[in-house]
Amino acid sequence: MTKKILLGFVLSSLLVMVSALVVDSHWQSQWADNTLAEDRVYNIAAGRSQRAILSDLSTMGLIPESIWFQRWINFKGIDSVQSGEYQLNAGESAEQIWSRLAIGDVKRYQITIIEGMSIREIMVLLQSQDTLIDDITGGSPTELAQQLNIDTASAEGWLAPSTYYYHRGDSVLSVLRRAKSLMNQWLSDAWENRSDRAAVTTAYEALILASIIEKETGVAAERPEISAVFTSRLNLGMRLQTDPTVIYGMGDRFDGDIRRRDLREATPWNTYVIRGLPPTPIASPSREAVIAAVNPGDGDYLYFVAKGDGSHYFSRTLEEHNKAVREYQLKGR
Repeated sequence: MTKKILLGFVLSSLLVMVSALVVDSHWQSQWADNTLAEDRVYNIAAGRSQRAILSDLSTMGLIPESIWFQRWINFKGIDSVQSGEYQLNAGESAEQIWSRLAIGDVKRYQITIIEGMSIREIMVLLQSQDTLIDDITGGSPTELAQQLNIDTASAEGWLAPSTYYYHRGDSVLSVLRRAKSLMNQWLSDAWENRSDRAAVTTAYEALILASIIEKETGVAAERPEISAVFTSRLNLGMRLQTDPTVIYGMGDRFDGDIRRRDLREATPWNTYVIRGLPPTPIASPSREAVIAAVNPGDGDYLYFVAKGDGSHYFSRTLEEHNKAVREYQLKGR
């Protein structure tokens, strides 16, 4: 009698195991065989139920809408997903998609701050993104310096040009903080490795000079030479006389042309009027411009003139410079 009971128990156990394997195999095939027909963006709101999410996958043609499938999910211990916006790709199965939902592999966006952008241009760019939350209480360079805990009067120059990735619902301020952190790193590294030839005496002066170098750069390889010109002028007490500082001081009044009266206007940034560096940067410099500001080229140049192809002709004397101006800009006039 005991043997019959034991045999019955074994057979029953085997039947349960076989049934479980068959059921698991069935639902596993539903889980992995069907694939998404086309790319789509899928958003899971916070608090959305598992049943609702599985219903969405069923609507996409990936799984059957069945309470038994939901129970299978729970039995497998793969029932938890994270809220957010997801990029679902054609050819992905329910299993692949659910795995990404479980780890929170949400859709990423990107935005690029271009070298030489002013803080006003950067704010227009960021605040135009409908995927970012605008949490800025004031967009002026002074107000942004306070919000970003920058210990200078202006936030101009402190936002590193780069490509930044973010998720829908991230804030403008969070992107700005990352840009500030990256510039801090660039500036700190450059300052620690500065040359003895550098004319600037503080890291902030280096940032100011780097912004001018960036705005004068037409060919990236010329940054050290442009830095050499400004370094020589600073060391000799000469005015920098660089047009981008005039333009920055004009603000919204700049219409594309610089007139003689603009060169004579006494703004804090007009280096045709003031001696030394302006009080703040005039744009966001690249890492290479920051490095060039504290590592000028070897040439003892004092002048440069645009050649019309993006590059410059560098001169050591005023006579040589005037000749270059006639050749490249006045064209013999």
